[in-house]
Amino acid sequence: RLHAQYAGDHWIFLKEVILKSGNEVFRMATDPTLVFTHAGPMTVSEWYDAPPSFEELRTLKEIIGSPDANVTFVGYKGQMDRKVTDAEREAFIHVLDLYYTMAKLDEATAGM
Repeated sequence: RLHAQYAGDHWIFLKEVILKSGNEVFRMATDPTLVFTHAGPMTVSEWYDAPPSFEELRTLKEIIGSPDANVTFVGYKGQMDRKVTDAEREAFIHVLDLYYTMAKLDEATAGM
């Protein structure tokens, strides 16, 4: 699953997630049925959770592998930009590698 989460002190009503690195841009319009929210005592959270296509995974791997990757959460009531942290980058690359490994295993066992 592809999970992108915004947390802040106000609602933005998430409608798009954008990952950027250099000239590479990945735009992900959100399906409203896959956007979830939570209000805590001091913060609100909005997140998008959807199954990615393999083409999306390839594009994301190129962007996320860059040390200057940024994520922008775009909503109907504003947006929030931030840099992708080293820990997030490492975790994401690890998960992508697992996706590719599972896909290769599925292809190999499908012919049996």
